[in-house]
Amino acid sequence: MPERPFAPLPGRSPAGLLAIRALAVRSARAFALARVGWAVFLLLLPLACGAQQPAHLSVAGRDVAMWKPKGTAPLRGYPLIVFSHGFTGCNTQTTFLMEALAQAGYLVLAPNHEDAGCGRARHAGGRVGRPQELFRESAKWSERTYADRRGDMEAVLDVALAPERLEGVAVDASRVGIAGHSLGGYTVLGLAGWPSWKDPRVKAVLALSPHCSPFVATGRLAQMNIPVMYQGRATSAKRPWSEKRVAPMTSRRVRSTTLSSKARVISPGRI
Repeated sequence: MPERPFAPLPGRSPAGLLAIRALAVRSARAFALARVGWAVFLLLLPLACGAQQPAHLSVAGRDVAMWKPKGTAPLRGYPLIVFSHGFTGCNTQTTFLMEALAQAGYLVLAPNHEDAGCGRARHAGGRVGRPQELFRESAKWSERTYADRRGDMEAVLDVALAPERLEGVAVDASRVGIAGHSLGGYTVLGLAGWPSWKDPRVKAVLALSPHCSPFVATGRLAQMNIPVMYQGRATSAKRPWSEKRVAPMTSRRVRSTTLSSKARVISPGRI
C-alpha cells in the first residue's frame, strides 16, 4: 500500500503547526533551566540555613564522616555516637539526624562500610549489590555475617577513645552509644547481641528499622544486656519486632519474652 503524504489536520495550517512546535521547544528549554535552577537551590539550601557540613577523616583506611558540636566541650568530653549506614548506603545518608545529634551535644562519627554505594567508599570497587546472605534467609545469618561492619565500628571506637584524642576532640568514654539504620541496625544490634561482637564500651543502642530477624531467630534479642531502643514505621511488612512479637512496654500489656528487659520499642507516633 503506497504511503500517504502528510496532510495537516483540518483547520490547522502548516504555519500554525510550526508555531506550536517552536513554542514546545521554548517550553522544554525553560523547563530544563528551571530544573537546573532548582538543583542549584537544593544544593545551596543547607549552606543558606547554616547546616553543618561533616568533616571527613581517614580512620585505618576507612572514610569516616564527623559532626562536631559547636561551643566548648564538656570537662569530661563529648558523649559519642557511632552511626552505621544501611545496605549500599553511605555515611552521610542520614545527615539530618547526625546534625540534630550534634546540635544536641553529641560527637557523631559514621564510617563508610565496604558495601557503601555512595560517597567515598572504603574500598574502590567495594562489594555493592548482593548481600552476604539473603535478607529473607535469616537462619543463615550468624556472627560471621557482615563481620567486616563490626570491624569498622570497632576501628572507629578504638581511635575515638584513644588517649591521643581524635582530631584533638575529647570523648566521654562513659557515654558511648551506637546507632544504625536497616543493615546498620543489624550492625549495632550485633555489637549488643552476637557474643563475639559484644563491646563493653558501648552503653546504649539505637536501632532504626533494623534487620533484626537473625537475632529473633537465634533468641539473641533477649540476651542484650544494655539499653536498646527500636524504632520502625508502623507499615513495615513482616517486621519480626512487630507489636505482636515485641510489645511496647505499657502497663496494659505483658512484656514479650522476645526482648531483654532493657529494651524499648518506639512507634512512629511517639518519636
